[in-house]
Amino acid sequence: MDAKKALEYIHGTLRFGSKPGLETIGLLADKLGNPQNDLKFIHVAGTNGKGSTCAYIASILQAQGYKTGLFISPYVDVFNERIQINRQYIKDEDLAWAVEKVKEKADEIIREGKRSPTEFELVTAAALLYFKKEQCDYVVWETGLGGRFDATNIVKTTLCAVITNIGYDHTAILGDTLPKIAFEKAGIIKEGIDVVLYDQTNEVKDVIRETCHERNANLSVAKFDDINVTESSIQGYEFDKGSLKGLRITLLGDHQLKNATVALEVCKCLIKQGIEISEESIREGLMKTRWQARAEVINEKPLIMVDGGHNPQCAEALRDLIQKHFPGIRPVYIYGSLKDKDYKSVCSILFPGAKEVITVTTIGERGLSAEELAKTVKIYCNQVIPHDTIKEAVAFCKKNSSEEDIVVCFGSLTFLAEIRKEIIDIYK
Repeated sequence: MDAKKALEYIHGTLRFGSKPGLETIGLLADKLGNPQNDLKFIHVAGTNGKGSTCAYIASILQAQGYKTGLFISPYVDVFNERIQINRQYIKDEDLAWAVEKVKEKADEIIREGKRSPTEFELVTAAALLYFKKEQCDYVVWETGLGGRFDATNIVKTTLCAVITNIGYDHTAILGDTLPKIAFEKAGIIKEGIDVVLYDQTNEVKDVIRETCHERNANLSVAKFDDINVTESSIQGYEFDKGSLKGLRITLLGDHQLKNATVALEVCKCLIKQGIEISEESIREGLMKTRWQARAEVINEKPLIMVDGGHNPQCAEALRDLIQKHFPGIRPVYIYGSLKDKDYKSVCSILFPGAKEVITVTTIGERGLSAEELAKTVKIYCNQVIPHDTIKEAVAFCKKNSSEEDIVVCFGSLTFLAEIRKEIIDIYK
């Protein structure tokens, strides 16, 4: 099996959909020798900021000299992004090796008359095999959906569970209230471990506190009231946090200062456990953290930013960022949404005051046409231009925007991935 065939096999399992539960991933892991039991995890769940928080933690551990695995989803440019060691994507040959091993055991499960593993379960198992083979010191481990029944929750050797900002997403699966969603995310909390929580609403904190109490876990809430920003620009921020002065990050948005603070709290917990992490490594790790499609500037004239948000909380963070760095400027937006997302709320948050909104059709069963999306956008912005394809939308934007414009591409990462590639290609 080569990498191409490995990806064809993995993506071919999409027909099995998403089936919450740990029985099948547990059976698959057991057949593979339970590689997860030989690894140490920082397990991260939440609605917003999971990827960025994972990136900060992994970068700090790498700066300290640890061989650090990173498991994320989805990807932006290439599938290999999902499985990394020291920010190097898994090589094609290693991906093919891991998937072939996983396929052998998955075929056994099917022959035994049991449910076929889903795509996410296969990828999770492949990542575990690879991280064990490479003898990672630590693995920063992002959940896929929820936490309690997410395939990543097969791990038992969690050093620290991290709960990032929680909002409304995947409500059909996780619940229609914040406490219900928080309960699902809290499922990653294991008996007696350290837990770090992004400071947020009391109804969420109460759920996490109760879970920690039930499981004798040690809860630390990352507080944000002592963040002092001393320098702010489109290149990033310099800030003080408690006794740490002059910290620097390049990821944009006040929410990124908070995500970085969560990473600092995780470091405190790991240090208390006897893991060596120096202040120098913390500073270097934060400064070197990069994360694609999170308020990422990919062109200067015109300034083009791509942001992989897809819910109202993300829209609010992006709106605040634009107002902070580009006061008085009316942005041009390129936007596409899935029909099961809360795009109506997103439109009400982002598009009042927009210069122009280019809507784009998203494909698939969950896709939403540009024309249908435009009907909602027109409530808030008169200048709306629908396009069926991303290529057409970007070409229109290039033809009609000036070097003084601010162009913001906003939507889910799967939508942004194609836009990002198209912009890089057409503006190079």
